[in-house]
Amino acid sequence: MITNRERILSKIKSNLGKEKDRAKIDIDILEARLKGSMPSLIPKRGIIQQDKLLEKFESSARGVDSSVSIIDDLSEIPKEVKYYLTQNNIASKIVVLPNKELDSIDWNKYPTLEVTKKFPDEKDETVFVSSYVAIAETGTIVQLSSSENPITSHFLPDNSIVLVKASRIVAAAEDAFKVMRKEINSIPRTITLISGPSRTGDIALNIELGAHGPRKVHLLIWNDTK
Repeated sequence: MITNRERILSKIKSNLGKEKDRAKIDIDILEARLKGSMPSLIPKRGIIQQDKLLEKFESSARGVDSSVSIIDDLSEIPKEVKYYLTQNNIASKIVVLPNKELDSIDWNKYPTLEVTKKFPDEKDETVFVSSYVAIAETGTIVQLSSSENPITSHFLPDNSIVLVKASRIVAAAEDAFKVMRKEINSIPRTITLISGPSRTGDIALNIELGAHGPRKVHLLIWNDTK
C-alpha cells in the first residue's frame, strides 16, 4: 500500500524534474533573445568619430569637474602626480594598487613622493588606479571589481588619480558594455561608473563633495595611440 507520505514525495520528485526542464528552456530562450536582439538606439551625441574620442572625453571629463592631464609616455606619470599633489596642496603620499600595469612605473626620480603599493583603506588620502575603459560621451571612467581591483579603492580615498589609456576610450556607455562582453567571460560582481567627484544635493539642496566617493578626481590620459 502506498502511503500519503510516499505520494507526496513522489509528486515533489516529479515536479522537480519538470521545473529543471522548464528552467533549461527558459535559459535557451533568454540566450536566443540576447543573441538576436537589436542594438540599443544611441543618441547623436554618443556617436563620435574614432579620431575625436580623446578630445571629446577630455572635454566631457572637465565638464563633470574632473581635472585632466595628457601624457605621451608612462615615464611622465611620477612628474604629473607630484605636480598635481603640489598644486592642490595635497600631501605627497599616494597608494598605488598592485597590478602589472602600474607596477612598471618608476617612482625613484621623486624620492619625496611617498608611494605605497597596497589596497587603500579609510586612512589613505590619495589613490592611484588604472581604469578599465572610459566613455567619451559623458567623461566617465568604468571600473570592474576583482581581487586586484576592490571596489573600496574607488570610494574610500578623498583624492583619486586615474590612468586612462586613449586606446581604451569608447564613444558611449553601450560601447563600454560591448567591450566587456567581448573581453570577459562573466560580468563581475560590481561595475562602477565614475563621472567626476562624488557629490550630493540631498541636504538642504546644498552640493556636498565626497558624500560617497572622492572629493577630487584627476585623470591622467596616456595617449598610447600615437
